[in-house]
Amino acid sequence: MVWERLGAAIEFLILNSGHAKTRHSAVILDVWLGIRDTNGDTICLSWLSLAFLKADMATIKKTLVKKTDKKLSSKRVIVEPSVFEDTQWRVSFGNLQRPKRTAGRPAKEAEHLFRVVGEKLPFSSLDDVKRHMVANKEGMTGVYVAHDSMGCPRYIGRGAIFSRLAARKKAQNLELEYFSFYVVNEKKHEREIETLLIRAAAFLLEFNTRKKRIGIAAGSIYDYEAGTVFYQRNYKR
Repeated sequence: MVWERLGAAIEFLILNSGHAKTRHSAVILDVWLGIRDTNGDTICLSWLSLAFLKADMATIKKTLVKKTDKKLSSKRVIVEPSVFEDTQWRVSFGNLQRPKRTAGRPAKEAEHLFRVVGEKLPFSSLDDVKRHMVANKEGMTGVYVAHDSMGCPRYIGRGAIFSRLAARKKAQNLELEYFSFYVVNEKKHEREIETLLIRAAAFLLEFNTRKKRIGIAAGSIYDYEAGTVFYQRNYKR
């Protein structure tokens, strides 16, 4: 029964791959289906089938995956496993590093917009994260989000991250459970990032009163900085 299920799985993968180079795997599959009810070499042939299938799926993956631009991917490095810990959650601290380059043409290095980020951390960790950032001399201003117990954003703002989040939690203690924050590398972009987030999350932001727009109404173009080129929709008269 186990090998029959395995054979069916192989059949499904091959028949749904849609690639010309699986033809010899289909032959192996025919052999598999022809003898899977016998007791002799079933196990050996099943693993042979898997070996051919594995090789073919690797070929398919290389063929179908489009080449991306050659920017370096990031490697996550945990520096401190536990900045905060309670019975349910642990908050760790780390950084994203560029992996070592192998020989070849130089790759593009994407600039990072944010200096520090924290996403959907429990409000119970707010003071510990603040102390850790002060000790590491990180910036304390940026864009912040207060989430409810389902992770939905309920308030978005900018400024002194931790004092404003603490005030927001005090005002809506029962409703708010998690927080996110983004320390922006260039402070001049904070206002526009806040505007973008508010526009995107509009109808979820129960505690925001400014900038959000619900329905098809567009927000004020003046919420963006001078020098921005824009397209604006207007009713015909």
